[in-house]
Amino acid sequence: MDQVSKKLNIPRQYISEILNIHMNISFQDFINQYRVDEFISRLKNNQNNHFTLLAIAMEVGFSSKSSFNSTFKKIKGLTPSEYKKTLIR
Repeated sequence: MDQVSKKLNIPRQYISEILNIHMNISFQDFINQYRVDEFISRLKNNQNNHFTLLAIAMEVGFSSKSSFNSTFKKIKGLTPSEYKKTLIR
């Protein structure tokens, strides 16, 4: 949050208030939502078929398999593997 605050020249407290009170989401959950969205975007790109799910997750900013899996399931309601199966046609 410090980096975002500095880049936008907005106090941390203001960012926190906007997210927590007005959007009902924590900063970490907000960031993780973008990470999951980017993971899905990359997963759908056939050029990434040779990468493992974990490799893609690490590329989008997750630091461990367990945090990625739990975050993904929290946001999408499915595990990453279950989600990938829904993409297979």
